[in-house]
Amino acid sequence: ADTTTNHTIEPCDMTRRAGKTPPISGRDSVAEVQYLRLGEFDQWVMIRGTDVGSNPLLVVLHGGPGISETAFLRHSISLALETLYTVVYWDQRGCGKSYGYRSGHAPPRDSMTVGRFLADLDLLVDFVRGRFNKTAVTIFGHSWGSVLGPLYASVHPDKVQAYVGCGQLGDWAKSEAVTYEYALREAERRGGPGSRR
Repeated sequence: ADTTTNHTIEPCDMTRRAGKTPPISGRDSVAEVQYLRLGEFDQWVMIRGTDVGSNPLLVVLHGGPGISETAFLRHSISLALETLYTVVYWDQRGCGKSYGYRSGHAPPRDSMTVGRFLADLDLLVDFVRGRFNKTAVTIFGHSWGSVLGPLYASVHPDKVQAYVGCGQLGDWAKSEAVTYEYALREAERRGGPGSRR
C-alpha cells in the first residue's frame, strides 16, 4: 500500500541535543531519539522497538496537555510493549523536551489548539508510516491523549488500525466539575487548609 504523504518534515535545529536512549540488540531493532519539525516547532520523538519489520507501530499520546509521560512509561510498561510494537514516544508542542522553539520559551498560546495538535500528530504519523513502510498505526492515548486519539482516528481512519484509551475522557467539562466538587467535599470533611469552614 502507498504510504507517501504530501507533508514534509523540515530539517530542525540540530544544535539542540535530543538525548540518548539505550540500544536494543537485534538486526531489525531501532532505538533512536531526534527532533522533528512538526508544524512550525521542533518536537522531540523517541522510537524504540525490537523488530521494525514485523511489529506494528504504536504512537503514544501523553496526558496534559503539557505532561510528558515518557520517563514513566519507559520504566513501567513500555519495555514489554517494545517487543510487540515499534513504539513512538512524542513530547507534544509546549511539553517536556519539545518545550520552547529555539528561544527557550513556550509556543504562543494561539498555537496551542486541538487542531494544531492534530495537525502535528498527522505529520508524525505520516513520517513514521513512511519511515517504517507501514500503512497504519495503533494509537495509545492517555488522559489528554485520549482526547486527541479518537479525534485523529475519526478524521484519518485509513491511517489508524486501532485506538487504545487509558484514563479516557468523555465529557471533559463535567469530569472537571465533578473532580473539583469532590476535592472541595474532601477538604471540608478533613478540615484541611483551604476548606470552606
